[in-house]
Amino acid sequence: MNQTFKGAWSYETKQNILDSYTMLSARVFLPWDAPGTLTNLPQAPDPIAMRRLHLRLQELLDEIALRHAASHARLSTTMRQDLLPEIRVRLNLTTTGQPLAHVEENGDLTIDLLVIQAMFRATVMTGVPQKGWWTYGEYDLSGIEPLSPAAEVARIAEFQDFRGMVERETGYCAIGDLLTGIFAVKWGDNAERVALIEERILGGLLFLLAHEVGHLVLGHFRHTRSVADEAAFQAAELQADRYAAALIGDAKGAEWIFGRMYRVTRTIGGFDLFFRTAYSLAGFERVPGNGGFRHPEPRARREAAIAAYDAAAAQASKEDKK
Repeated sequence: MNQTFKGAWSYETKQNILDSYTMLSARVFLPWDAPGTLTNLPQAPDPIAMRRLHLRLQELLDEIALRHAASHARLSTTMRQDLLPEIRVRLNLTTTGQPLAHVEENGDLTIDLLVIQAMFRATVMTGVPQKGWWTYGEYDLSGIEPLSPAAEVARIAEFQDFRGMVERETGYCAIGDLLTGIFAVKWGDNAERVALIEERILGGLLFLLAHEVGHLVLGHFRHTRSVADEAAFQAAELQADRYAAALIGDAKGAEWIFGRMYRVTRTIGGFDLFFRTAYSLAGFERVPGNGGFRHPEPRARREAAIAAYDAAAAQASKEDKK
């Protein structure tokens, strides 16, 4: 596995799992007393979990800014223009219930919680990996579409069962692990399963945030606020998509480190899932962009992003070998 939540003993592993984006998102979007649906946000999300989620998303933005600065020359070549060399982006989470994700020229990025929820919802809909090492592997996301209400309820129940089991299981110190054998039998499996879930949600969040950063570093504020036609607006959106995919692809050979003890290197499945499912769940298809123009069709955006990811990953690998 390219990710791990395993600590030195089972108590540490449990804490790492509970600190994951997956479990933190569940505390915000899927409280235990919530109905078995993710259609609407909870009326009053847990304020402590909300603050932690905000801090963790800001950490993602800070890491994106660092990666951008480190790969500025290569990314400028890839995008065929001189990008801003350094940036600072400040996150503002809103709860308007509107599909909003927008960055200002000063680096202020506003995202509505509905959009973050959509990525979590899409992740839950792909299911919890089956128990047992022989069933692990990359999910085939090629056919993932929004589920029927009944099927979604079943997936949520499956996720809640896994989440409840993780929260109920006892984590021990090193001596307790040796006496019970619980680390090898139970917590190793829990760690691998949540790592596969985490890969999907983090991949989508990385792409979403990097897309907005793309508008900033590409200087779209000088060109797209007064665009006169829909084609120019859509071209700018596709350019931001390509930047986001290139940034992620450029770092394919390196590790994106998150949290205390886990890492993510495979992110393409996450932004694939973003365009196949989360994009629609967030409601982006029903709202116009700047100037009232339509966004590009999600399939075209997905294909352009994957092509940019593959090209950037290949170029990075080629230069790293030199």
